[in-house]
Amino acid sequence: MKEVKKLNFKPMSKQNKVLIVQFVCFAVLFLVGKFLLHFTTIEGFFNPLLCAIFATLLSPQFRVIKTDEGEKVMMRFLFNKKIREIKWL
Repeated sequence: MKEVKKLNFKPMSKQNKVLIVQFVCFAVLFLVGKFLLHFTTIEGFFNPLLCAIFATLLSPQFRVIKTDEGEKVMMRFLFNKKIREIKWL
């Protein structure tokens, strides 16, 4: 029998996790916007354009900041002026 090679997987960096979380937030808000605009008379090119603007403005912004203690993930939201540290990423 052949030996199975051990795969050397590196843990995902915080920057990649932030990118995925930010995309998921954008996608959820985009789909909510599409659902809400389904009940209006807006059609054609303007429907996804308005949904993209809606999702871009309302989705939280995540950033990775390098400090002396290591990398920290910070979140900023449009309606809240506080910048919060996200510890679960």
